[in-house]
Amino acid sequence: MKSLNFHRANASMTACAVVLLMAAAATFADESEEVAKLYKQGNLGKALGQADAYLATRPKDAQMRFQKGLILTEQNRIADATKVFSSLSEEYPDLPEPYNNLAVLYASQGQYDKAK
Repeated sequence: MKSLNFHRANASMTACAVVLLMAAAATFADESEEVAKLYKQGNLGKALGQADAYLATRPKDAQMRFQKGLILTEQNRIADATKVFSSLSEEYPDLPEPYNNLAVLYASQGQYDKAK
């Protein structure tokens, strides 16, 4: 009988873990969508604040860091945006988007050799 209780407890814990993971994914999706929505609306200050708040607890999140880079670019904070995209390209070398955005930033400053 003890074995049966163990299996039930194990199944319950697994089910709880799945629910928690789904909730965490939904929370990220909601926060990411909210930041994207604020960005599209031109509410850059609030979008940056929410991105920073999210990244304070999840600093390695590449998608949110990328969104932050876009916001900084739109705010004409080119040096800060360059830092974000540079660190993303170093930490995630297989992602093409940070390289593309770096090239655009460098080209906009006339730094064509770096843009290549």
